[in-house]
Amino acid sequence: MKKTQSVLGALLLNCCLIWQVSAANVAVLRPAAPDRTDFLASFGGINGQKSSMPETDATMVKPGFALQSPVNFEAEIVDNEVRIARARSLREEDLRLSREAIRQIEIGEAELVKGDLINFIQAQPLAHESRQVLVMLLMKQRKTAEAIGYLAEGLRLAPDLTVFKKLYARMHLAADPVGALEMIAAYPPDLADDTEYFELYGLLLQANKQFDAANAVYRSLVRIDERQAAWWFGVAISYDSLGQRAEAEAAFEMAQQLGLDDMTLDRYNRSRLAALRGRS
Repeated sequence: MKKTQSVLGALLLNCCLIWQVSAANVAVLRPAAPDRTDFLASFGGINGQKSSMPETDATMVKPGFALQSPVNFEAEIVDNEVRIARARSLREEDLRLSREAIRQIEIGEAELVKGDLINFIQAQPLAHESRQVLVMLLMKQRKTAEAIGYLAEGLRLAPDLTVFKKLYARMHLAADPVGALEMIAAYPPDLADDTEYFELYGLLLQANKQFDAANAVYRSLVRIDERQAAWWFGVAISYDSLGQRAEAEAAFEMAQQLGLDDMTLDRYNRSRLAALRGRS
């Protein structure tokens, strides 16, 4: 939900960006994320595989005898339609409430909407959009323990939901960069589908001093969109940390030309570029 990210995402973004300049002193290598095909195959029933359900033996049903539990296809269809309708209504109500919550937060009525979000999530634990807004609101209010509690429950219910994984990684970036990286590295989405996810991935790799891997992530990002100054800054930091001065200078130059929005990063970018050019 891009509106949610634009309104509340900045609450957690600054602390993430600063880590590109000052990474944690932890150097623990983590295994690469498993192949997506292998992951999907682990569920079975794909790629033409047959179900393990045994086929019915026709001789088991003898003429003149009715089945003890006849299948009521009409009832099954009705039940399925009811389940679909309920799921659809939950999604619609979840989106409606989360958008209304964002609107109220924007006009300074955060406390009024927080109770509505909590009550709705308690009644409907799978209301993921509303849970996301609540967690970010609690973080804004510096109620970290409460925010972590709601996020932990969300991850228990939907462990691979990218929005929850990103929130977890941002919240634990400083305190547990190794655990945050492990969360992000597990079953990532496709790069083109969620560049924000991979920007955070690159940041965590830098925080864990895995500069080669971070460089690969950031260079993949700028191949998708070369107009993003923050991504060029990530390229520059990783090259600089690897001692590749010429490449780092070129990337810092790109970041400066495009313009970094964060003043702290911009100052660092300019000073480091000047140093590489031999002017300080």
